[in-house]
Amino acid sequence: MYMRITIGRIKSGMWDDFELAYKRYVEHYSGSRGLRARWLVRSATDSNIGFMISLWETLPDMERYERSDAVKRQILPHMAPYLDGVTTAHHCEVRGPDPLSPGSLTALFSSSEPN
Repeated sequence: MYMRITIGRIKSGMWDDFELAYKRYVEHYSGSRGLRARWLVRSATDSNIGFMISLWETLPDMERYERSDAVKRQILPHMAPYLDGVTTAHHCEVRGPDPLSPGSLTALFSSSEPN
């Protein structure tokens, strides 16, 4: 299992518009083989920092998505106007003797109860 964590600074006062664009162009994009889950996370210490996290079955699935024409034409042009500077994407391998299942991760991120 692999996770892609993209970190970006959102232009001041543009978070709501950025989030709407994310929901419209990223969350609803369904052409991603191997995609297991996806989240948009806003920093609690800097409200202009966002993390876009996605969970992938394989590294090639994640890399194929990044290089896809759809990302370049249908996603990035709609997200770029809200970004202030460079975004950084990190490819991460989910490690451990018993990695959480995508369903468990989804439940963890959507839980309103503190652990």
